[in-house]
Amino acid sequence: MTIDLNEALAAKKGQAPALAALALNRSGVLGEACVGVRRAKNPQTVELTDPWHLGSCTKAMTAALYARFVEAGKLGFTSHIGDLLPALAPQMHAEWKTRTASQVMSHSAGLDDSAMGVGWLLSARDSKRPVSEQRLALVRKALGKAPRKAGRFAYANMNYVLIGAILEQVSGEQWERLIEQEVFTPLGIRKAGFGAPKGAVPWGHSKQLFGGLNPVEPDLWADNPAAMGPAGTVHMPLRDWARFVRPFLSPNEDSPGFLKAASLTRLLSPQVSDAEMGAEIALGWLIAKREWAKVRGGAGTVFNHAGSNTMWFCSIWGAPEAGFATLQASNAGPNVAGGPVDAAAGVMIDRFGKL
Repeated sequence: MTIDLNEALAAKKGQAPALAALALNRSGVLGEACVGVRRAKNPQTVELTDPWHLGSCTKAMTAALYARFVEAGKLGFTSHIGDLLPALAPQMHAEWKTRTASQVMSHSAGLDDSAMGVGWLLSARDSKRPVSEQRLALVRKALGKAPRKAGRFAYANMNYVLIGAILEQVSGEQWERLIEQEVFTPLGIRKAGFGAPKGAVPWGHSKQLFGGLNPVEPDLWADNPAAMGPAGTVHMPLRDWARFVRPFLSPNEDSPGFLKAASLTRLLSPQVSDAEMGAEIALGWLIAKREWAKVRGGAGTVFNHAGSNTMWFCSIWGAPEAGFATLQASNAGPNVAGGPVDAAAGVMIDRFGKL
């Protein structure tokens, strides 16, 4: 007898307050489910239309936004940082001037997160400066010192803060406005937002010192500082997230109104590899091989990313050869929800991955 999808997900929830998952193919949603509560110690249950914080899964969206500018002839994937930010060029360390946008988006340009030190993290949420100015100030600080060696994978949120600042300087518009105009609207995404979602929706949770979880009221301290937006502050329901993922299941075809096949293919093309992770790094995505993704003798190539601001956790697995993807999310951090989110992906792959 087939187990109800909600029941199957509930068996994997563990200590997470809530767990949600959605499977899709090139034609649309195959199945979705959600179980649990919006807040610990509160009986209000989650709903399929609830938003989830996507954390670093925002990075693929920022990379897609950059690709939109490439298609418009305003930027290039191989453009040099010195050319993309001419106003900052005199203050940059010389080595930064020839690092490329693709290197930045694949975390191989030599950037780290030292510009976002403890002092900045403690003060940035209260800053009254426009968020685009805050981003540019971070970029100026980061590019003022010598980079690490190029060509080596070194994950850093600053890479996408830098891309966000470039987009803002080229367009004169704030990143939040740009991604709504150029990514969300063309894809029909209507319920996206930034920071911790507010209202009668799930809250993120922090882990108590001696066990248990505390729901975190969605104020400024419920997410990373807004200046980190291009690297990880988007929230949206899973159905809206699926609208973003779906074009990547057919990267050899144009996505009308969004991106051309050449751009989708470029975003999924590995730029550097990391033996420790067993993956290659593309632009906003990790690329790997999985047995479950193999069809008709294919390689089983998948694109993947996970996201967390320590109070939420989500992941996405997409298999272009199979034309299949699964998205899953929880309102607790990876130390609590990591296992359940991985297990939810397994449920969806087992149930829908071979349809």
